[in-house]
Amino acid sequence: MAILQGNKVTKNFGGLYALSNVDFEIRPGEILGLIGPNGSGKTTLINVISGFYPISSGEILFKGYPIHSLKPYRVANLGIARTFQVVRPFVQLRVIENVLVGALFGKNNLQAGVKESFRRARQVLDLVGLSDKMDFPSGSLTLADRKKLELAKALAMEPELLLLDEVMAGLTFKEIEETMDLIRRINATGVTILVIEHVIHAVLNLSHRIFVLHHGEKIAEGLPHEIVRSARVIEAYLGKEYAKAYQEPSDA
Repeated sequence: MAILQGNKVTKNFGGLYALSNVDFEIRPGEILGLIGPNGSGKTTLINVISGFYPISSGEILFKGYPIHSLKPYRVANLGIARTFQVVRPFVQLRVIENVLVGALFGKNNLQAGVKESFRRARQVLDLVGLSDKMDFPSGSLTLADRKKLELAKALAMEPELLLLDEVMAGLTFKEIEETMDLIRRINATGVTILVIEHVIHAVLNLSHRIFVLHHGEKIAEGLPHEIVRSARVIEAYLGKEYAKAYQEPSDA
C-alpha cells in the first residue's frame, strides 16, 4: 500500500487552477522526484499535502487515513515533515534551539520531554554536519548551512515521510553532491522522501521514480531514464521544436 496517495487532487485560487485532478502515490521507502517548469504546481502540491492549503476537491491519504482536511500541526504529528523553498530560520535562536523546535513539535512530541528532544536535536545536527555549529546564532550561517538547518528541523520531527522543496537551490556543485549523499543516507534509515528539485542532474540520480507536473496537471510518470526521453516532458521544458525528435507510443 502507498504511504501517501492523492486522488484527483485539485486546488484553485479563484479562477486559477494550480492543481487539476492530480493522481499520485508514494511508495514506502522510496525517493520520488517531482519536477516541472516554474509555475507547474509543485510547491502547491507540497502545501496541500502538509495542510498549509486546503484542497478544493479530491482526497489525500496517508497510510490510508484522510489528511486533506487537517491542520499542518496535525499532519506533522502523524509523521509528515517538510522543508520550505525559502529558508527562514528563527534568527534570534541558536542553531540547536531551531532544531529543538522540530523535536518538540514532531511525531513523538507528546512522549518526548525536553531532555530527550535535546538528544534528538544533537543527533540530527550530527547527521547533517552542523554539530560543530550548534551554538552559533542561526542568522550567522551561510546559505548552504541554512539549507542543512532547514533539513535538520524537519528531521528532528522524526518523520516517516519527508517533503523536500528545492533543498539544493543556490548551492555549488560540491554542495549539491554532499546534499545528495545526505538525502540517500536519510532514505537508508527508512524515511520515505518526496523531492522537488530544479537541479535535474540531482533529481535524476536521486529518484527511484519521477512524476512531472505542467500547468497543474500530471503529464508523465516513470523511471528516471524514461522521463528524460519523454516527448511531453521535453516539450514542457523546451518547446515543441525540441520534442519533435522524440516519439512515445503513450503520447499517440
